[in-house]
Amino acid sequence: MKVAVVGGGIAGLSAARRLLDRGADVELFEAEGRAGGKIGSHAEAGFLAENGPHSLLGSAELLRELAVGSGLEAEIVPAQKPATRFVHLRGATRRAPSFGIFSLGGATRAVLEPFFARRLEGDPTLEELLVAHLGREAGTVAARLMAGGSYAGDPGRLSGRHAFEALGSIVERHRSLLVGVLSTVRAARRRARAAPRRTSWSLARGLGSLPEALAASLGPRLRLGARVTSLARAGGGFELGWAGGRASFDAAVLALPPPLSAALVRELSPALASPLGEFELAPAAIVDLGVREDELRLPARGFGMLAGDDGLRLLGTLFSSSMFLGRAPAGHALLASFVGGARRPELVDLPDGELVDLCRRDLERAMGLSGTPVFARVFRHRVGIPQIAVGHAERLARIEAEIARWPTLALAGAGLRGVSAEAAAQSGLAAAERLLSL
Repeated sequence: MKVAVVGGGIAGLSAARRLLDRGADVELFEAEGRAGGKIGSHAEAGFLAENGPHSLLGSAELLRELAVGSGLEAEIVPAQKPATRFVHLRGATRRAPSFGIFSLGGATRAVLEPFFARRLEGDPTLEELLVAHLGREAGTVAARLMAGGSYAGDPGRLSGRHAFEALGSIVERHRSLLVGVLSTVRAARRRARAAPRRTSWSLARGLGSLPEALAASLGPRLRLGARVTSLARAGGGFELGWAGGRASFDAAVLALPPPLSAALVRELSPALASPLGEFELAPAAIVDLGVREDELRLPARGFGMLAGDDGLRLLGTLFSSSMFLGRAPAGHALLASFVGGARRPELVDLPDGELVDLCRRDLERAMGLSGTPVFARVFRHRVGIPQIAVGHAERLARIEAEIARWPTLALAGAGLRGVSAEAAAQSGLAAAERLLSL
């Protein structure tokens, strides 16, 4: 079977690798000059910066398998402790989680959640769901932190049940959010005693090492700088067109952000293009600053900090050099700040110098940063993070109903079943298995 994979992010690489391992004749088309999509690493002046994800969860088993299978097992490094989180709220940076970040009234209402808990009908937004459970103050802050930290998103538009499936499952099973969380934590501790849970991890040369290894394993089957511009039916398969030519394939995997897949299938299947095109993407910029540790009043020790209100213009900052060894020279810290997102997309287009200055000023307020950074880098994701917005289940049902009519076409990529790197890789694997079952 001759298969075209369109999109060289981790979803497309995962699909291509599985198809190749199972004997398919594969070509992978990637519009950019490198594979990896949002996953990539950059080493400069002793700092190691990431283009997108900075770590992978211990539960990211498929990505771990791909790393091991690509000869990177010796490079797997666990996250360092402590994994302390901070929240900047009402002009101060506080350790989280803690009810101390709320007023007495807000904390009291949150603690009394079991007495107020009620199930919401339909598909409430994340903000509606958490406010209904935790009260206006705590619910608004919690929704802001969850939306910003996971999606760079707007809590007033994300689906509370589907953007955070664990949250939706808890309130459905237990009615009370706090009771459900406590029950889930106790169950997790029992499982950990029986089989210790793996910690978050990365790779010694950065997460970009994984897509680089997968891309290298494809050899000439990978076409870089090949933006696919057309997809047409050709017998039982498809004809693809790109700037360098045209070719026919028995089957195709579209491993792209949903709106880009929509553009390719619009003439082929308007019924499929419509729900795919309804996905919104939140653009974001990552601003890496390398600073001297003694120029930080709040040491960059732990996982990072999130903005809990509009006191900062950035969404949050990861303490990269605290998470993993080898990310900064001795005596220095690497801080990766995220800017833009669904609520402030216009910030992504600021000039590099203005973005660096914005983050420097915010980190001065939040962490007491003084002095001038010794390293600065800006990386933009204008084709940003897919938003799991209200109505997601209905959109997904329409996609699945229409794709069932196209047995030689499969969809993959972030947004369909989650936005994590692991979810994207799993979607690529599922797309490959769909075609291999023909």
